Amino acid sequence: MVVTTRRGTRAQQAPERTILQLERDQVAAGMNMDWLPQGTRPNLNSRGIVNGGNLCYQSAPLQALLHQPPFLQFISQHDPAVCPVDNCLKCFLQQLVEEYWGPTFTYRAIRAADDPHDIAVMSHEEPGNRFTPNEQEDAHDFYTWVLDALSRDAPNRDWLPRLHTLYRINIQASDTCRTCGYVTNPPMDTPTTLDVGVLPKYTDIHQAITDTLHHDIPGRHCRRCRQNRNFSRDCEIVAAPKILVVMFRILVYPSKITHPIPCPEDLDLTAYQQVRTLPLRYRLSSLVSHGGGGEDGGHYIATVRGQNAGTYTCISDAAMMPVTHAEFLANPQRPTGLTDYNQLQVYLLSYIRDDEGRAMPAAPTGRKGYKGRLRRELRNLM
Repeated sequence: MVVTTRRGTRAQQAPERTILQLERDQVAAGMNMDWLPQGTRPNLNSRGIVNGGNLCYQSAPLQALLHQPPFLQFISQHDPAVCPVDNCLKCFLQQLVEEYWGPTFTYRAIRAADDPHDIAVMSHEEPGNRFTPNEQEDAHDFYTWVLDALSRDAPNRDWLPRLHTLYRINIQASDTCRTCGYVTNPPMDTPTTLDVGVLPKYTDIHQAITDTLHHDIPGRHCRRCRQNRNFSRDCEIVAAPKILVVMFRILVYPSKITHPIPCPEDLDLTAYQQVRTLPLRYRLSSLVSHGGGGEDGGHYIATVRGQNAGTYTCISDAAMMPVTHAEFLANPQRPTGLTDYNQLQVYLLSYIRDDEGRAMPAAPTGRKGYKGRLRRELRNLM
């Protein structure tokens, strides 16, 4: 695959990639991935979000989203003035972004009556009573609810491809019978988070990811053996998102796992792909951490990388504390001033992909063969 650079017509060799990854990268090439323009803002500081009542499980994930430049650019393209949907989450988030990064000079929290309250009301009115008013809920559930809600009522044909390009991770599984070697490719989800277990034996995140993508499945029926056998599952990334959210499964109610897995600033997932020659490297953007036990709900905070180089802030609802680079990467987090929670275990990690070395993808040729390859890749993906 030969492509040309933006700075000239000199051709360069682009790494091979799956067709689905190629489509996602073409969408990404047309998106702005930079921070929003400063405009008339006198400062670039992060801000707090007022907790209207047991809403830290919402304010912490919102802080993660508000510090992802690709998401800010994406949601800013939505125009509430022409949106036909009542109580639209896209509108609420667009207005929140405008207020949060707007020109008002303040280190204080944004106003309590603003959009986080509306977002909370909308989440509480979700069919099925997924979130209960004045109850402490799960930050991961809220994070995924936001992304799922954004996929509904797409305002234009580009909305879903861009949203999927930002957050969807497509994984292909191969299950092999340990007795006869029979191989199946079961359908897999396309989640917005990479969920990894936390075991005392893990000393780094790669051990946790490897065990998530490669593990045993006991007592599954083998069509060739015609009886239950043990299988081994091996998963590969078919298409990687621009923004990768990793969840440490520490909240196993009614208990909680406190084993600390180090949080790397740079995460290289190249070796976990179907095409292992395509660079896949991420840089840490934010952390959502949880303090307290598994039964009482506890408290969530966010620690974020600021818009100014070298600035990091720990945000607990409306309270903000500058932290050092080492404190930003710490697990557990130990924010000064939170006397009730002197250490909080990292729960959600948001990474933004570094596309240097991936090269601008070329437009596909031979549409018939291209579509056939895409169908084969998608056959076992949901």
